[in-house]
Amino acid sequence: MNLINGKFEILKRFVFIFTPVLVYFLSIRNILFQNKCIGRNWDWSFPCIDFLYTNLRIQSFYASWIEANLGFDSSGLLISHLIPNQFIGILGSVLGPIHFELFFIFLCILIGYFSFKKLMDYLVSKSDTNFIGSLLFCFSPFLFNDIIGGSWPMWLSYVTGPLYLYYTILFFKEKSFVSLIKSLIVSIFVLISIQHFVLINLILVFYLFFFVSIKRIFLLGIVFAVSLITIHFYWIGNLVYSFFDFHKHTISNEGFTSNIQIINATQNIFSVFNLSGYLDRNMYYYVFANWILIFFIASIFLFCISVIIILLNRNQLDKRYYFWTSLILGLFLIAKCANPPFGKFTLWLYDNFVLMKAFRSPQHLMFLPAFILPIILSFNIRFLTNQYPKNKNIITILFFLIVFLWISGWWYTGDLGHSVLMKQKKDHIDLYGLSPGFTKAIKKNQVNSLYHRILFLPSVKSPYYLPNEYQNHSQGEIAEYLYLKNPTLTIESNPFVSSLDEFFCSKSKSHFNYTNYISLFNLRYIYFRKDIVPAHTSCYTNGDWDWDIVKAGRKIDELYGSDNIFREEYGSFYLYKDFVPLIHTSNNLLINNTTLEEMVSLPTYKIGSIMVSENDYKNIKCCDYSSPIIEYKKINPTKYRVRIHGVRGAFPLLLSEKFSPKWKIYITNNLLLKKEDLPSNVHGTYKVEENNIENQASQEELFDFINNGWITTLNNSDIQFVSKKFHNTVQNDNLLNGIFYETFEIMNNIFGSNIKLLEQEKAQHYIANDYANLWILDTENLCSSNFSKNGFCVKNADGSYSYELIIEYYGQKIFYIGLLIGIIGFLGIVIVYSILWIRRK
Repeated sequence: MNLINGKFEILKRFVFIFTPVLVYFLSIRNILFQNKCIGRNWDWSFPCIDFLYTNLRIQSFYASWIEANLGFDSSGLLISHLIPNQFIGILGSVLGPIHFELFFIFLCILIGYFSFKKLMDYLVSKSDTNFIGSLLFCFSPFLFNDIIGGSWPMWLSYVTGPLYLYYTILFFKEKSFVSLIKSLIVSIFVLISIQHFVLINLILVFYLFFFVSIKRIFLLGIVFAVSLITIHFYWIGNLVYSFFDFHKHTISNEGFTSNIQIINATQNIFSVFNLSGYLDRNMYYYVFANWILIFFIASIFLFCISVIIILLNRNQLDKRYYFWTSLILGLFLIAKCANPPFGKFTLWLYDNFVLMKAFRSPQHLMFLPAFILPIILSFNIRFLTNQYPKNKNIITILFFLIVFLWISGWWYTGDLGHSVLMKQKKDHIDLYGLSPGFTKAIKKNQVNSLYHRILFLPSVKSPYYLPNEYQNHSQGEIAEYLYLKNPTLTIESNPFVSSLDEFFCSKSKSHFNYTNYISLFNLRYIYFRKDIVPAHTSCYTNGDWDWDIVKAGRKIDELYGSDNIFREEYGSFYLYKDFVPLIHTSNNLLINNTTLEEMVSLPTYKIGSIMVSENDYKNIKCCDYSSPIIEYKKINPTKYRVRIHGVRGAFPLLLSEKFSPKWKIYITNNLLLKKEDLPSNVHGTYKVEENNIENQASQEELFDFINNGWITTLNNSDIQFVSKKFHNTVQNDNLLNGIFYETFEIMNNIFGSNIKLLEQEKAQHYIANDYANLWILDTENLCSSNFSKNGFCVKNADGSYSYELIIEYYGQKIFYIGLLIGIIGFLGIVIVYSILWIRRK
């Protein structure tokens, strides 16, 4: 008998270890060998082109300011993705998008499987049967729904949650500083979903309150909280700095706090208990055929019976089981949304507790039952196998079958429910490719060195996809728009861009000057797509299209057909010749006393004009000046180096990014190089790139720029991109990047670099063109003061001045400081632990 039991234990261990691998490959068997990307629904944000993953890594480092869609302040939340983004970016660029997406889902499943087992070995007792609860956790119906309708930060946060809870509990109960360090490291991944982090800490607080002394919680809680805040200061610093904006646009925003989704959610008691609830979609429940749905419901029924049997044995239960069952019953009140019972009470919680505003999309609350029910399952197995040791193997097999049926929505269809859900017109993952024209446009945009924006029409980032050989009829986010080196414009959260689509709707107004309007947004290229139609816009009304692809195509051809770069079956790519640089000046300052659409349509409007409100115009002391030449370099999305050549008087300087008082302008004392200091062999080292021929200065133009003093820095060995002159602006990528801390006042005092922040009286800061940053720079004030004496200005032979500026988004400096605090803090924790460990030895 012992030999038989021994062989069964070996077989059981083998089955448990390889079951997640088997279930995963069963779940994707029908899409494993398809040469298709997956996802593109709701919040999916994995691009279908490998080189875009590099931009994912780079952009996360400058996430204090997101330059897409005219730019916006991320308030620190997106910076929390910094470290996970590095792993995602590297894996995506190495494996390629198709293999990476499948691998990442597999990786999440394995992390969840073994991390949950580790937690159960601690909370329940060490046993291989804990793998059964792990199987339910990592193949949870909740995770299945989230893969269809959620985003990857949610998955990674979910599967690393057990490790975070395990190491944190261990720290509080055993004063283990090793566990503290591990908890802090894991928290980096859990915190990329602030919703999940709040919920798992809610579970943690309840657990510590019941199982750890209050005195220890208080003392170690201070250590833990300070340590956690310190290592996460790289994004918390920005959040604190931007908190009032964050509060305005999120917590106090009526649209953000709307209870409509909570009221309409179908996360009732039954769907919460079987883990299939997900907002009002419940995709998991619809993947089943009728015959297997019976087994799914039966598995839930058997699990409920096991709970009842155990609760009837009250005298033999320990308080831990009561804790977890009571906790899940209490949290059901939240997760079930406004459904009965106590629906009004749930709505009251949403209305009166600020943190509940983060769960305006209540599918996030399904994290609670998805996390706790597998714990209860593990307790059930342990209790019953201890109560009935002779039937231990039968009980183990029975619970394994219960879970295997419970997760049958994964392995039944073999394509993550794609085909079944699509036939039922439910939300589903998409299996798609990219049309050659769209891919070509993205590549053209990426290799182009001119800083510009690109417009994809229709401009929605989450459109409806028309069926063709590359894609199904579906609706979801275009991830490729998110990670472009040169950003795009989309309608979402951008009132200015809605006019760009409405112009092509069949009911659009004919007087609108489209060409003038798009000049306001630093556009260089337009790609008209014939494979999508706009969703969630005024061009889509009551389910009927108000977007005629043929008419829209003809309309844009009338405007830019002569500048067509290429045409494909599913799209056309156009050059916008009236390009206005990201940074420029203008001798035409206008009062904007109406809408932008009407202003740009006036006969007196000239492309490149700058428009300000009437009140601001009265305060502006401008603009008696000679038209200067602007030479600039974009160092990163949060920093620009700008050189002004040959200016007199006060003049306007425009940055076409969304206005924010956090954009600061500095003057430097870097003496401008004279033209005789430039490389002598310009002819041999400067080459015009084929991809940039319409944007890059020719050799003749470069010589002209040098002779006129418009180019002041060139690399000796390899001259980088120099643009043509657009509206008196030349982009020169040969300008210095500078050191990231060069604008820090404390570093200036130490190293004497003497870079000065220009205060309001020297650089008045206004909103221009209804969104952009405008500074009025008083050259005489700058260059006749101490600034000139300290080498900030260069006086030219004709009496004009030249000087260098740095435009920088202040939030990035907060990020640098926070990152430094986090690194030093983490190293400090490790050093303190090491000292304590050595003393104990």
